[in-house]
Amino acid sequence: MDGDWIFLENQAANNNTVRGRVLELCKGGFRVGVFGIKGFVPESQLRLKGTLPEELIDTEIPLKILEIDAKRNKLILSHRLVVQEEQAAQRAQALRTLRAGQMIDGQVVRIADFGAFLDLGALEGLLPISEISSTRVSHPSEMVRVGQVITTRVLKIDPVKGYVTLSLKQATSQTIDGCEHH
Repeated sequence: MDGDWIFLENQAANNNTVRGRVLELCKGGFRVGVFGIKGFVPESQLRLKGTLPEELIDTEIPLKILEIDAKRNKLILSHRLVVQEEQAAQRAQALRTLRAGQMIDGQVVRIADFGAFLDLGALEGLLPISEISSTRVSHPSEMVRVGQVITTRVLKIDPVKGYVTLSLKQATSQTIDGCEHH
């Protein structure tokens, strides 16, 4: 077994990220070159946000090793796992820096009967129906729409579960002389 395979086996054992050059599009995914060894990235293991598969040819992408077998000349890789790892790190960082009471802008991405979900960047927050307005709201869609960017106040943060609860009514109320006015 040559040194490149040994190096890649060590990278796999330590769950390290490797860089691979996309060589060609093929049935079911991509062929990539990693340290002179050809590998395969299945379509299900790609995360291409706003990029067409063809645009990746001759570019380097970060990869995790899913399966490696030097004897069978088999190297299967994942781009999806790298992206998930990066997103988890960004979520953890955002959860560490976010504080209850903080004002934050978010884009409404989904609406349910019980509230609206907002994209806060690395996190998603829930705006419960009870926190949308100081007046009664039958359904969140009466007050917000998908795609709308709104300023909310952070009510609660659960760093263990990664939940952020938001309030629109507390963000729109103003405090004057220590009294809340709506």
